[in-house]
Amino acid sequence: MKEWFSGIVRGKTTDSRGKDKKVRHLFIVDATGFTEAENVLVADKFPVYKEPKVISLKREAIEAVYDECDTESAVWWKVVIGLEWLDVKGRTKVSKCTYMVSSETAGDVKDVINKCMQGSVRDWKILKIEATQVREIIVHKEKHNDELR
Repeated sequence: MKEWFSGIVRGKTTDSRGKDKKVRHLFIVDATGFTEAENVLVADKFPVYKEPKVISLKREAIEAVYDECDTESAVWWKVVIGLEWLDVKGRTKVSKCTYMVSSETAGDVKDVINKCMQGSVRDWKILKIEATQVREIIVHKEKHNDELR
C-alpha cells in the first residue's frame, strides 16, 4: 500500500486581468514520509506560484487512486466503501476503505468503482461519494541511484 499525504500550498497566481490573486490549493502526494511529500510539492508546484508556501501536510488513508477522466472539467471524488466480514462470534462487521476517483459526475464514479470491485470476494457497498477540492494527485517516482549520477 502506498503512503499518501495531502498538502495545502498557498501562493499567488496571476488572473486573466493581470492582477495577483492569493490562492490555496489542495494536492495529494505519494511519498514515503512528510519530508519527501513536502519536497515533491516544492519541486512540482512552487514554479507555478509566486511566494509559495506549504502550509499544511497530513497523512491520508487512501487504498487506491483511479484517474479515469482526462478532461478539464474532471473532479476528484472521495469514495468510501464498506467491506463486510464476519468476526469470531459470527457478527457482521464493516471495514471502511477510501478510494479517490477522477470523473465528471457521481454516476461515472459509481461505474468506475463497480468495475474495479467486480472481482471482489467480499460483500461491499458504497457508503459515501463526495466531491473534493483536490487540485491534482501527484504520483511521485523516486529516482534510482544510477539515475542520480
